[in-house]
Amino acid sequence: MDLMTSLAIHGARAVSLISLANRHQISRGYAEGLVAQLRVGGLVTSFKGITGGYCLARPPSAISVADIVLAVDDDAATDVLRAFAGVAVDDDHSAAMWRRLSEMTLRLLEGVSLRQLAQREIEATGRL
Repeated sequence: MDLMTSLAIHGARAVSLISLANRHQISRGYAEGLVAQLRVGGLVTSFKGITGGYCLARPPSAISVADIVLAVDDDAATDVLRAFAGVAVDDDHSAAMWRRLSEMTLRLLEGVSLRQLAQREIEATGRL
């Protein structure tokens, strides 16, 4: 989420992969993997050349938190949540409960735009 927020704050200016990795204190390889998933999800685009890098493929107001989660989620978070909660999903009742919870969470995340996250970051840090 932080990586996408950074891209939203930078606007139309391309940001290099190394800058993104350094800013968020993640390895270049991890940043590459995230950006690849976000590209496949249609959320970022890349530019080659000396001023190349990555920027948002759509305006931040048109990208929801749900879009980002769905682009990079590999169901690992869901598995961890289930294990932490100690809920078995072997029975129909539990499976239905988890489906409903997932649907409610998705609707909540669809209501938060990347623009809102970027604005909160700017207000909290005072930087663009």
